[in-house]
Amino acid sequence: LNNKRVIEQRIPADRLPKKLKLTTDTRQLYADGSDMTRLIFKIMDACGNPLPYVTKIIQFTIDGPAELIGENPYPLFGGQGALFVKAQTQTGKVVIQARAVDLPVEQVEIEII
Repeated sequence: LNNKRVIEQRIPADRLPKKLKLTTDTRQLYADGSDMTRLIFKIMDACGNPLPYVTKIIQFTIDGPAELIGENPYPLFGGQGALFVKAQTQTGKVVIQARAVDLPVEQVEIEII
């Protein structure tokens, strides 16, 4: 735009899965036994682009006063998926880890208040 670069996208030649990305809608839940958030996971290439045609089995572990709602292990089709994280009635830190064959372990933390 006006002879200046405004956007750039990098695409690796191999387009192989290199990373599992975890995100949540919020990093804080109330310890009321019913508050929840989505746990969204995507398979990414080396440049951080989503890979919508990847299939993998994702295994989750959770440590802390919360529970996962959904399939575990999760049969991932289409490169992305989601589960829910439900707070229990205790406060504390929740650590959720995701594992898939040939990808590094990824984790996300949620605070239960």
